[in-house]
Amino acid sequence: MKRVHFILLYSALMLATLSACDKAPKGVIPESRMDDLIVDLCKAEAYMDLNPGEFSSDSSKMILKQSVFAKHGVSQTDYDRSIEWYANNMDTYSKVYDKAIRTLNNERKHLNKKSQEEIHSTTVASAVTAAKGYYPSVGDSADVWTENRTWMLTSNYLQGYITFDFTPDGESRRGDRYKLSLKKLGFGSRFSLLLAAEYRDGCSSVVARNSSFDGWDEMSLQCDSTRETRRVYGFIRYSIRPFTVAYIDSVSLLRTHLAPKQYSSFRLQKFIPNKQNAK
Repeated sequence: MKRVHFILLYSALMLATLSACDKAPKGVIPESRMDDLIVDLCKAEAYMDLNPGEFSSDSSKMILKQSVFAKHGVSQTDYDRSIEWYANNMDTYSKVYDKAIRTLNNERKHLNKKSQEEIHSTTVASAVTAAKGYYPSVGDSADVWTENRTWMLTSNYLQGYITFDFTPDGESRRGDRYKLSLKKLGFGSRFSLLLAAEYRDGCSSVVARNSSFDGWDEMSLQCDSTRETRRVYGFIRYSIRPFTVAYIDSVSLLRTHLAPKQYSSFRLQKFIPNKQNAK
């Protein structure tokens, strides 16, 4: 009997402790529940963006959103009232939002652990298969990307760069072609891409453009066949909408050797001469 009393007392103390951690007043969704609600709302937004055909109307979007509220036992009014309070208590909201982002990130890492190798191998294999029409050997193609292949970007950073810069290895050749490929889910966020090669004589070839749409994207750079490449570099610049999350996935940088059929393709590419040599 004493053990039962002890368990009841311990449970009451734990509930009191958890309640004390919440700063939200009565009528506002507490912090301990708000972060889980934000996680599910983010998932719902992602699902709608990935399936635009199913959610072409505001009513269909509202039905999904209401189902999330029902799961958490709150209403749209409860949510709106709570968001208004959190907007006036940004320190508290930042903690809640950061916890939600960590949860999403951990879930994504768990899924990526199972699927990333499969996605990457499929992406590279398809690119190599396509290259066989131009190259006599599969060994002529290589994915030279060395950074993370998956990124979760939060509005805490708003703007920033994912950069890369490397010296070509012994397998590189004059006239190599580099193709940057990635998959984006931005929820209205903005991206821009730059890919460049700097040659031994100080000249450079550069290709850059904005990339605002979601889904697969790729951009190619054709190196000059008369010059030796000293370094290859570039960036993925992002500008994240407030209170949203953006994803970059399956990043690769495929290097292929000189292909006469493709060499004349210089879409959006610019050649920058060495200013010292131009004098």
